[in-house]
Amino acid sequence: MSNAFSLSQIKTIFERDDGLCVYCGAPAQEIDHVVPKAMGGRAWRKNGVCSCRKCNKRKASHLDEYLTRGIFWLMRCGEDTSWMDKF
Repeated sequence: MSNAFSLSQIKTIFERDDGLCVYCGAPAQEIDHVVPKAMGGRAWRKNGVCSCRKCNKRKASHLDEYLTRGIFWLMRCGEDTSWMDKF
């Protein structure tokens, strides 16, 4: 399975998140893996959120905070997050 989001997934995620960073509300430039690839996070809609570059880079040193915020956002959007229980 690829670690990169497909163009279709990117479009769907940008539409779902209104093109705004789910972490700070700024215009998004990237799709972030909520559960990072290094931790086994997959490139699928249920694990992707819009992010600005600043938040996506900052996430590495503040993982717990951003992981929590991302998961709550996905839950709020009605995404199935039950697969994250193993992380």
